[in-house]
Parts: sequence; C-alpha cells; structure tokens
Amino acid sequence: MIKHLKLLGQPVGFFGIKPQTKTAEILDDGNARFTATTRNGVGQAVVDIPSHPEETVNRIVYISSTELSLNDILEAEKKLVGKERLKITHVKTDEEIAKAQKIVARAIEMMPRMMTTGRLGLVVNVQDRFEANFEKRGIVDNGLLGVPQESIEEVVARVRNGR
Repeated sequence: MIKHLKLLGQPVGFFGIKPQTKTAEILDDGNARFTATTRNGVGQAVVDIPSHPEETVNRIVYISSTELSLNDILEAEKKLVGKERLKITHVKTDEEIAKAQKIVARAIEMMPRMMTTGRLGLVVNVQDRFEANFEKRGIVDNGLLGVPQESIEEVVARVRNGR
C-alpha cells in the first residue's frame, strides 16, 4: 500500500505521454484546451482562502496553473526528450470513457481504480462540452488567491525531475 501511495506523487503517465517508453497516447486530435493546476497551486489556494472569507464563502473556487492541450504537453516533452522520436497513437475519447468505466466497475484493488478514475476525469475534461478551460470561461480566482500562472514547459520539466 505504501508503495502505491508513493506513486501518487510521481509521474505515472496520467496524460498518456510516457517518455520512458517513448510513447504517447493522445486523445482525439490533442488540441482541446483545459485547465490544470499543480500541487503547489492547490496548496497556495488552500493557504490563501482563509485570508479571503467574504470572497470565497459558500462557493467553488477556480484556480489554474496553466491552460494547455495534450499536444502542448507533447511538444514540451519532445523538447526534453531531444531528437528521439515518440511513437504517437490517437485514441477516441468515447472509446476511452467506455474502457475506463469497465475498469472502474471491475477493479478490486484501490490503485488501479484511482488511476483509472483520474484518467476518466481527463478524458471527460478534454471534451468541449464540459468547459474545462477556466480561463476561457473567465472564472479563474488566481489573482485573489495568489496562484501564479506557469508555462507548460516549466511544469513538464518539474514533473520530469520529480518535483
């Protein structure tokens, strides 16, 4: 169990890009943009919420470290990998949703279920109908809570270095 919990803080191929095996599984065309927040961004927001009780009471707080697409992550990875090529395959979100739902329904162990649930969340978020790009919707609370925007290159480099 401890081994699995340690994995939660490490890159595990959540976005479908695996530099270790030089493979990338991109959802649909990979261009759908969505909001992502780093652990540091979440921590900053949590620390700052008590300083803004009036502005944050009884509502969802929206934060964002970056707005990105899977192709943005792929390009950042390519810069880090160098000249080595990644083998890219495209999968349809509808097929991924069906596959993930089956795994979640049948998984007995906690970790496969958690990872698949996370992947299912990503698959849903890359669909435009869910409006998962908070900046585009104009609802980001970064300024209020001191959460900085970061470039995708910075985030990918940090994840690759285990930070």
